[in-house]
Amino acid sequence: MEGSILSKKLVLMKAICIYILLATLFLLMIGTAAAVENPPPAKPIKAEDFQLADWQGKVIFMDFWVSWCKPCEKSMPWLADLQSAYGGDGLQVVAVNLDQDWQDALKMAAGLPPEIILVHDPEGILAEERNLQGMPSAYLYDRQGRLSAVHVGFLPSETAHKEKEIEDLLQGAAGSFDPASIGSDTAGVQPWQRDLLAAAGMAIDPDPIETALNEHVYFSKEASSGGIGSAGGGCGCN
Repeated sequence: MEGSILSKKLVLMKAICIYILLATLFLLMIGTAAAVENPPPAKPIKAEDFQLADWQGKVIFMDFWVSWCKPCEKSMPWLADLQSAYGGDGLQVVAVNLDQDWQDALKMAAGLPPEIILVHDPEGILAEERNLQGMPSAYLYDRQGRLSAVHVGFLPSETAHKEKEIEDLLQGAAGSFDPASIGSDTAGVQPWQRDLLAAAGMAIDPDPIETALNEHVYFSKEASSGGIGSAGGGCGCN
């Protein structure tokens, strides 16, 4: 009887071990498949090492983006489709990231195919050269490196028009866009830096306690306006 119980326990333990082994193998297979499906993006080119002249003979679609920009994120699948559809005809998509830390850009960059050239421009070197006005921004160059079009923002309804511009350049049309027509008013904050406006230190009232103390000390005189408050009539003790 005891031998029979021991035998059953051994069989059960073997079954559990086999189950754990199979489950582990299954999880490893899933992880491997995910890694193959979404390989890490290639190491980006430094902005100072990128030269548009190196790509003369290609139609260049240079897209500027940052990780916090939702329209930038929405444009990524279309950029991948562009490179796939027109790469064989001479189009080269260049995706220029403006995040300070490349690690912030990894998730979005991972969705781009390796055929797209990645450039990291944390200092805004390439962006400032082009007087970038908003995020995302795309600059289209003909095969001789002449600027043909500038697009600020991303709307799916506008992609057909952009693709027509690309097709015209691939067929030999020449770029004739005047860079001087681009505005220059960035209100002191560059477009790729505007996420900083959401930082706590940029808030109108970054420290409510300090603000309340300042109101009491500096603006609480009797019959005063109350400083930045909505009413006066302090104690008159300061």
